[in-house]
Amino acid sequence: MSLKNNTKKGVDTMNIALKKKELITPSASLGYHDLPEEFKREIERLNGTKVELVIEKQLTKTDISSSTNRMSMPLNQLISISFLEDEDKEMLENCKTMTVQLIDPGLVQGDINLRRLVMGKEKKPGSAIFVLRTQWGDVARKNKLKAGDVVQVGRFRLIERFT
Repeated sequence: MSLKNNTKKGVDTMNIALKKKELITPSASLGYHDLPEEFKREIERLNGTKVELVIEKQLTKTDISSSTNRMSMPLNQLISISFLEDEDKEMLENCKTMTVQLIDPGLVQGDINLRRLVMGKEKKPGSAIFVLRTQWGDVARKNKLKAGDVVQVGRFRLIERFT
């Protein structure tokens, strides 16, 4: 997602890092892990700030299905619900799509769309999820992601200065 606020001396952008991890086994600790060092180094190289893990999840068949072309991030599975700034939340709550920069498991950068969806016909409170979509299928194929793989999604911010 690109946030552009001309009242600042720069552009504040939210970025996402996606890391494939080992499969969770029943004997493995279910505690959440920090982002891997290679991602931290890449984020540091980009002068990223506010780095935090958003979700660590095991991919489902739906997450890697070419027909849905999205990876879900259910609210009840988020490690951090504060990963969005107020204006990000407002944009997503108004059914808008945000384009965010993604660093994929191969440390390749590209854009992906982030959206908030309300699931179910009754649209109950708490049935909302965030999804990475549009380019998600390409990311999943390129990185050979499959159901059962564990991925981490982290976020960071960049402040780009106007020249």
